Amino acid sequence: MSGALTQGIPQRLTAFVNPQTGLMSPEWWHFLHSIWLRGGGTVPSINNTPIGNTNPSTGAFTTLSATSTVSGAGFTNLFASPPPIGSTVANTGAFTTATLGGTLANKLTATGSAATFAPTLTATGSDTNIGFRFVPKGTGAFETIKAKFGTANGTPASFTSTNVLALQANPTYSTTVTPALSINGSFGGTVTSGQAFHYSITAGADTVDSSAIIGSTLLFVGHTLSAGAKGERTTFETFFNQAGATTAAPQTYYVSSAAEAFASFNAGGSAGAGNARGNLIGFNSLSQLNAGATYFNSVASAEFDVAAAVSPAYKMGVTIVTLSTDTASGTVGADAGLTILTQGSGTPQGWDVGIAFTHPFGWWAIKSTGTIIGTGLATMAGSPALQAAYGVDFTGVAFGTAAFKSTGFTVDGSGNTTAATFVSATNNAVRLTGQTSGAAAAAGTLLNAPSAGNPAFWLPVTINGVTRYIPAW
Repeated sequence: MSGALTQGIPQRLTAFVNPQTGLMSPEWWHFLHSIWLRGGGTVPSINNTPIGNTNPSTGAFTTLSATSTVSGAGFTNLFASPPPIGSTVANTGAFTTATLGGTLANKLTATGSAATFAPTLTATGSDTNIGFRFVPKGTGAFETIKAKFGTANGTPASFTSTNVLALQANPTYSTTVTPALSINGSFGGTVTSGQAFHYSITAGADTVDSSAIIGSTLLFVGHTLSAGAKGERTTFETFFNQAGATTAAPQTYYVSSAAEAFASFNAGGSAGAGNARGNLIGFNSLSQLNAGATYFNSVASAEFDVAAAVSPAYKMGVTIVTLSTDTASGTVGADAGLTILTQGSGTPQGWDVGIAFTHPFGWWAIKSTGTIIGTGLATMAGSPALQAAYGVDFTGVAFGTAAFKSTGFTVDGSGNTTAATFVSATNNAVRLTGQTSGAAAAAGTLLNAPSAGNPAFWLPVTINGVTRYIPAW
C-alpha cells in the first residue's frame, strides 16, 4: 500500500486496509461487528441472516416490491428504487413481470394484470415455437382446481364458475385436420383381476335432483353443423382395429363400443298394477327431422353394417341375447325380444312395413337357398327344446285384406283361406272339427251305388274325430 493510500490512518489500523484498493478489508468489518456486539448492539440482517454471512438464509421472501425496472440475472423487471438498507418504509411498487431462465435461450415470463383479467405465464425466448413442460417429482402429480384450454391464437374457452375443465378450439383447416384434443397411449403387461379401464371418466357419486328437467347427462358430446358446411359428419365414433395376430378363447369378444346399465335398488315403485317406477335402458338412439329440414333423403335411428372378406363360423347382423343371469320375467306378460312401437301422444304416421327385407337403399339380402324367417339353425348344446305356444299370433290385429299373403294364397282376418291348389302328402290330411251333419229330411237312394273296385279311390276325411270316406271316381 502506498503512502498516499495509508496517509491519515493510524499505524495499528493499516493491517485492515487492502493494499491494492485502499479500502477497508473484510477483517475490519468483522472487527467492528464484534465491537458492536460487545456494546449490546443487534446484528444487521436481511431475512434474519447477518450481513456478510456466507451461509444461505433458511427463511424465504414473502413479498418483493418495486416501482419500476432494473436488469438482473433471472429477472427482466425488478427494483427501480429500492428502499435503503435499514429503512422502515416498505417500497410501494410491485413486480409486474418476472422472467425465469437467466441467460438460457427459452424462458418463462410471469406477468401481472389489471382487475377482471388473469395473470399470464408466457413462454419467451429465441425459438419460434416454445412449449410448457410440467414435471412432478416422484409420485407427485400436476394438480389444478380448475382449468380451461383455448386455441393457439389465444381465444379463451367458454368457462363459468362451475366449470372444472373447459376445452375450446377454433381452428380453420386447409388440407388436413389436426385434432383439437388428442389422448394417446400404448399399453402392455398382464391384467389378472378387475377391469382394465385405460382411460376413465367416472362420476363416483351422483345425488343431483333433476326431476324438474328431462334427464341429467354425465358426459355430453355436442356437434352443431352450421350453414355453409359440406361433406359427411360423425359426432361420435369409436374405432377398434385388430392390427396383429392375437390369441382368443372361443367366448372372447372384440367390441368397439359397449353400453351397459345396471340397477340394484328400488326406484320408488311398489306392487300392484300401475305402481312400477323406473325404466332401465342400455342404449338409446334418436334421429329427428325438425320443421324446416325439408327434402332429406332419409332419416334412421340406427344402422348396423356387417362385412366379411373371409368366412367366419357365424355371421350375424343383430343379435339379441338374454344372459345366463336372466332369471325373472315381466309381471304383465308382455316380454318381447324386439318391440316396434309409437310414442303414446301426437299423431303417429305409422310404418308402411313393420319388418322389411327389401328397400330402395339396397339389394335383396336373403340367399336363394335361405329362409326369410326361420328356426332351422342348430342350437347350443344343452339348450331346452324348441317349444312355443304359437308360431305367429295376430289375434289383436284387424286385417283389412289378409293376415297372410303369398302368390296364389291368402288367409283373411277371420281365417278364411284362399288357395290356387291344395297339395298334401299326408294321408287323411283333411280334418274338420265342429261340423254339423246336413242329412236330408227324407230317405234317399244312391242310384249309381259303388261296386267293388269302383270307384277305385276313397278320400278319407276326419269329421269331428270320426274318419269317413268320400268316393272319388
